[in-house]
Amino acid sequence: VEKRKWELCQSLLSFKPSLTGLTLLHKIAGHSLNETTGALVLSLVQTMIEMDSSILNEKNEYGRKPLHVFCGDPLANASLQQQLLAILVNTAGRESLLEPDEPDDDEKGWRPFHYA
Repeated sequence: VEKRKWELCQSLLSFKPSLTGLTLLHKIAGHSLNETTGALVLSLVQTMIEMDSSILNEKNEYGRKPLHVFCGDPLANASLQQQLLAILVNTAGRESLLEPDEPDDDEKGWRPFHYA
């Protein structure tokens, strides 16, 4: 993921590795700099979520879930970004739009759309 070799990542997923605890979706966000990689990233994210939807609830070191990060670092193509957000919200649930990045501080915690 960190080398942005999306086709290789997609191939590795065919072996059904455990994705839990790796915050891979967070690492993918922000690495889609053009139209081609955006489509590959969307496909990769969709495959990962189909394998293990619990990764949508993982938080990075800043308390952010993947939805927070993808709102702050959108795909280059607006249509693909819209599809990506629909997948994330439909899988995680609409309540995920209201979750602050700092659950212990509901007043100061940012919601996903704060990052957009």
